[in-house]
Amino acid sequence: PDEDFMASVFKKDYRYAFPVSTISTKAISFEVKFFDEKIKLNESVNLTLSFNTYYGTSYHDTQTHKERVDSKATVLKIEKLENNLTKIVMLLDLSIANKKILEKYIYQREVAIVGEFKQISLE
Repeated sequence: PDEDFMASVFKKDYRYAFPVSTISTKAISFEVKFFDEKIKLNESVNLTLSFNTYYGTSYHDTQTHKERVDSKATVLKIEKLENNLTKIVMLLDLSIANKKILEKYIYQREVAIVGEFKQISLE
């Protein structure tokens, strides 16, 4: 995900803003420093994703849409890493509409990454 992609995890009265490592329409992963273990394996949480998608207009302009996707998620994996990091993987339970929005974001991000690699190879 890009630097504008945000994820908030909600569990009871707690809100966590974890940095996203990877995202797909099936799962999301985070690498958290000094994880306090308030979220447990196999636990269900609420998840809010916010990011931008881009649409072309008839005037060849690009319009930015601020997207917000709400979903239930289940904690699939919690793994201790080096340097006080913990990797958390959650399975997403997206509605059809939210899945399509996330697919559009992922597609646009893939195209942008390919463009970045092309730019690097030309330099």
